[in-house]
Amino acid sequence: MSRTPRLRTFAIAGLILAIPLVAFAGPWAERQLDPQDKIDFITARVAKVVDADDEQRALIADKADALVVSMTPIHEEGDALRQQFQAALAAEELDPVLLEDLRQDGIALADRATSVLLDHFVDVASELSQEQRQALSEHHGHHARHRFGHH
Repeated sequence: MSRTPRLRTFAIAGLILAIPLVAFAGPWAERQLDPQDKIDFITARVAKVVDADDEQRALIADKADALVVSMTPIHEEGDALRQQFQAALAAEELDPVLLEDLRQDGIALADRATSVLLDHFVDVASELSQEQRQALSEHHGHHARHRFGHH
């Protein structure tokens, strides 16, 4: 197989897989932890990384609970979008216009989600000292490098 058809195959496969991911669902969707368990885990980790005092721990937990409330409708929209995409992909006749519309909806949904996440992140980070934010930054950088295979 020449390089061009192989690249085209990977590009098409990537696009097909990317749309459900943008819609907040992937192969792990059925194996997700309870959302509150995830929030509790992340809250405890952040508090540990920044060596938060009791007041900051309470603030982080409150902001995390508010984030769950803010993100729930976005996740529900993502689930609906994923189902629409799966139905469109499995339809007897493939509708490229519909798939493009779903892609655009996924991009808009991802944009809304990252905006909500950033707002909540800023709320928490603004209550931390510069040293605590530095510790969080270093932890995030280390975690991101390992997540993407850059040790």
